[in-house]
Amino acid sequence: GQTLVNHSRIAGIVFTGSMRVGMMIAHNAGKRLVKNHLFNVELPVKVITEMGGKNALIVTANAELDETVAGILNSAFSHAGQKCSALSRVLVDYSIKDKLVQRLKEAVRDLKVGRSFDFSTAMNPVISKGEQTRLRAEAKAACLQAQNFGGKVVIDRTPEELPGFCVGPCIIELPLIDTPKDISADKYSYFYKELFGPVLHIVPFGDLKDAVELFNATDYALTGGVFSQSQDDVDYCLSKMESGNIYVNRAITGARVNIEPFGGFKLSGTGPKAGGHDYVMSFHAGLAHLPLQIDLTRPTPSDEAGHELTINWARPSTSSLDLRVQTISKALEFVIQDFEALYQGLYGENKRILKKWHKFMAKKLKSFITRPLPNRKIPGQISYNDHSLSVKNVMVVAYEERAFFSTLLYLFAAVSKGCAINVICKNSKAYLWWNMLRSHFLRAGFSVENFNLSFCSNDVYLEAIKNPKVAVVIVDGPLSKYQMIASELFDNQYKEKLMRKLITPFDADALGDIKSHLLKFVEVRSMAINTMRHGAPLELNIMENI
Repeated sequence: GQTLVNHSRIAGIVFTGSMRVGMMIAHNAGKRLVKNHLFNVELPVKVITEMGGKNALIVTANAELDETVAGILNSAFSHAGQKCSALSRVLVDYSIKDKLVQRLKEAVRDLKVGRSFDFSTAMNPVISKGEQTRLRAEAKAACLQAQNFGGKVVIDRTPEELPGFCVGPCIIELPLIDTPKDISADKYSYFYKELFGPVLHIVPFGDLKDAVELFNATDYALTGGVFSQSQDDVDYCLSKMESGNIYVNRAITGARVNIEPFGGFKLSGTGPKAGGHDYVMSFHAGLAHLPLQIDLTRPTPSDEAGHELTINWARPSTSSLDLRVQTISKALEFVIQDFEALYQGLYGENKRILKKWHKFMAKKLKSFITRPLPNRKIPGQISYNDHSLSVKNVMVVAYEERAFFSTLLYLFAAVSKGCAINVICKNSKAYLWWNMLRSHFLRAGFSVENFNLSFCSNDVYLEAIKNPKVAVVIVDGPLSKYQMIASELFDNQYKEKLMRKLITPFDADALGDIKSHLLKFVEVRSMAINTMRHGAPLELNIMENI
């Protein structure tokens, strides 16, 4: 594996496995360029990772308990919890917590743990003797930790003498919390740590807002779900849950190609979703746009020492989507009107592309963000992708006297999604150009708090670029600058809180492909909403089945 990651002829790596190995691959391969002999260009190596999860279910006060218990058992203990999508946390309304815990305890006590080829087995062995030993030790430590801080062990079957490499299931209950901040990493480290085995934490909550905050409180964002019979509760949760795959009133494992396209964000992976609409395009380098990149081979100004001692970080936009559509349309109008002044020349085809973007933003941006994108329809389930959740923080590192055209388009895409924009200029010429560009955004109605521009010292820049909140870095400069930034980011320290995306003009999307640009700044969530009740599809159309 290490040989392939480091090999000069490997142009892309797709990995499924642990967070640690996935980050190691990103840090090693992410710094390399590969020669594309067909187009005689060098391109950054592409890395796609699908890693771990600390997956959770929210169970509201009116959840149907039969389905909830069945869904928890399937999600937490199938394959002995050795699935990246496996359930490891249940967040349950305090009013029904005792009922749910008692039913789970009885069900887990009767769960048959045994050999894989025994037809009566409900929970199979783990992968190896080493994993069996590790999981028993981890379960013991998690039980002791909970007891030390007011929790209790509901049932622990991990010490049982079982055949082969079997490990029995374990359920641990943590106490009711007044605020999600009380679940500290010091007291409840196992609430955050991926164990990759049959260990389940149950945490009661008193308010649905707290439940969602707890759901989002880990460094992972892979799978999750809701059990509820309240449409209002479901809608509230789905609007705020940070998870790549979200399931309603069903188990949270078992994603299928094109039905529940699979993949997460934060430290669960890079995206895009395997088996989804945009997966194949992630293996494509959009080199057809290169002739339209303005002054692609021009000399880059030398770096200069900036004058700012700190960076006033921008914040994501809180304006309504309607207002954002209005202001982004105005900003595009101003840039189109002033295009020749910005780029010191006549670029008719580039202006035509900008006009296409303007038309899209005015007429289709809102539906792109709010309208569900249907996946394959199956009986008893509504399946779609959701584009409403955005990347929060975007950084542009500007070296060029005038930004590459693809950089300008990615900026419009990021602003359209409400991301916080932080531009760090590396020389005075870049600073003057970006100041002029930003004036068009501010004139259109954007807040200075959402679009920060800095010309800082190198020490401030180095500290800023490693900010764990930065999700996307757009490198507006030559490939040598990309390699320098990649080396600064991928330093093998593994301290980031999310898998960063690096964007360059040299492997950018086709300039007219607006949706691909926008998707760089979307945390895509695949929704799977069960419409069955005890085997009967609720949306059944009788006439279609006669």
